[in-house]
Amino acid sequence: MSSLQQDCVADRDALGMGCVWSSGLFVGLADRVSSVASAFPSRVAIDDGGVEVSYGALESRSDALAHRLRLLGVGPDRVVGVVLRRRPEMVAVLLAIWKAGGAYAPLDPEAPAERLAGMVADCGAVLVVSERELASRLPADVDLLLIDGGEDVFAAPVQAARPAPGPVHADQLAYVIFTSGTTGRPKGVGVTHGALSMHIEAIGALYGMGEADRVLHVIAWSFDGATECWAAALAHGGRLVLGDPKAWTAEDALAEIRRSGTTIVGMSPALLETLAEAHSRSGSGPLPVRSWTAGGEAFGIEAFARVRQAFWPARIINGYGPTETVITPLLLAVTSSTPASAWEGASWLPIGRPVGARTAHVLDESLGEVGIGVEGELHIGGLGLARGYVGLPGLTAERFVPDPFGPPGGRLYRTGDRVRRRADGSLDYLGRLDQQLKIRGFRIEAGEVEAHLLAHPRCREAAVVAASREGQAHLVAYVAGEAKPEELSAHLAGRLPEPMRPSLIVQLPSLPRLASGKLDRRALPAPTWTARAYAAPETKTEQRLAALMGELLGHARVGRHDGFFQLGGHSLLAAKLVAQIRKEWGSPIGLAELYSVATLAELGALIDRHDESGTTADIDALLAQWEES
Repeated sequence: MSSLQQDCVADRDALGMGCVWSSGLFVGLADRVSSVASAFPSRVAIDDGGVEVSYGALESRSDALAHRLRLLGVGPDRVVGVVLRRRPEMVAVLLAIWKAGGAYAPLDPEAPAERLAGMVADCGAVLVVSERELASRLPADVDLLLIDGGEDVFAAPVQAARPAPGPVHADQLAYVIFTSGTTGRPKGVGVTHGALSMHIEAIGALYGMGEADRVLHVIAWSFDGATECWAAALAHGGRLVLGDPKAWTAEDALAEIRRSGTTIVGMSPALLETLAEAHSRSGSGPLPVRSWTAGGEAFGIEAFARVRQAFWPARIINGYGPTETVITPLLLAVTSSTPASAWEGASWLPIGRPVGARTAHVLDESLGEVGIGVEGELHIGGLGLARGYVGLPGLTAERFVPDPFGPPGGRLYRTGDRVRRRADGSLDYLGRLDQQLKIRGFRIEAGEVEAHLLAHPRCREAAVVAASREGQAHLVAYVAGEAKPEELSAHLAGRLPEPMRPSLIVQLPSLPRLASGKLDRRALPAPTWTARAYAAPETKTEQRLAALMGELLGHARVGRHDGFFQLGGHSLLAAKLVAQIRKEWGSPIGLAELYSVATLAELGALIDRHDESGTTADIDALLAQWEES
């Protein structure tokens, strides 16, 4: 063992992290997975609804694809866009990109084509890996590699190979994740291998992860939490269980958890509460899950209490963290021995303490530490920070500032979140300092939505806020100008994903202003949640859907242009609607698909398309190739 490796082991033992240092070589996550595959090739790595993929098959296929990617120019700090649906091949693709020395940018295949094109351009992707059904949504001038294009990309190419890229460096780019941006365009956050590996190692230690664990993956691939889910499971020798949130009801998810023997589950608090409600309703026995994690949005105390009661005595973890601080830099673990009175009087569950080699400071406007119980802005430091925003050095310098509390060269990330430290050292989340919003787990910059509204030639003013209805947050836009709300809704549909589109657009003669000329957000009128101008449902599917939605939402009449969330629907009611759709039509509609449509008419058309769709034999055949080769 070299002196550098000895130093690494000492650091790992001291900090509870993997072999990571700021500028040297280390054992990366792809190598960790390869080590498991070498020792246990026949062990199941991926379980996709009962279709199993071994570590050996995953290793050979990712090796072959990495070889091909190097021939196509992928190497250190070269970004590869990934636009794929949820399937086992996704994991092989991501591992292959790392093995080729590159970084991946997972992009939402359901995002508007214009938004996809912008993200591909902004991350400087040298290549995009996709599939036939999605290729038409990508820019015509981008280099594409299709995993189902007729040639087996998971078989080693016959061309002479380029030299292997060599060991990975801790400061080499691992992935780029896009988040909402104030300019009207999403911004890419670049994360290095060192920061990611430190986090995955620390998470594994905190969770006590090992080969017996089976980790359910239901997080969208375009979120950084998806990387933690698959990388932590495989790097620690466990099994990744692929879920299908687009097709599942809460009952389906619980059934899959039982079938697969899932031990670790992570999802948004709203979806976790949906599962808890379904489990309590079923009256069935204990689940195999030993650890539930909620993340992506604040976890209300009352919702937490219901989840804890339903899943007792399993551990419940509340995860917090912006993408810029690598997934979940702070965690709070609640076990069966934690007293229910621990957070009496709080509105939200605390967000806990730093994970791994990180620091958390509560600072005032002068970057001075404040005392226990005093509100301040959360600044996160240590090794678990992103490199910065891709192609945006000015914004990077603004948000990542010098760390006055750490060693020279250290940085702090200004989160923009208001917190206060509790006497036990954990942190309470109190809300945002700026106009960033959280809707159904999506991090949304109000300025980005406002910029797209103002891009309409007949919209003169725009302000976007979050408004609560029956305990659930909704986006509400206030506009002034000649453009009607329905025009603006159609305008946004082709530019923003559904969670970023306002549930309600309120037209005003002008927006209220302070004497300084600044927008007076407190003077904006309270939203009135009413249906749009009534248009009778046309098809039998629409008519039946209108009856179901009206019953759930308490509306006597629901028109074909009304939207479920615009009428006040929230995640718990959405789960009930999806369950009724499955029962009524037998159609594999899931929560994600309900979120993707704007109106009753669109949902009806989606159900009818499912009824008329063909088989998925081509996908099933592709899955079958995994173990044959």
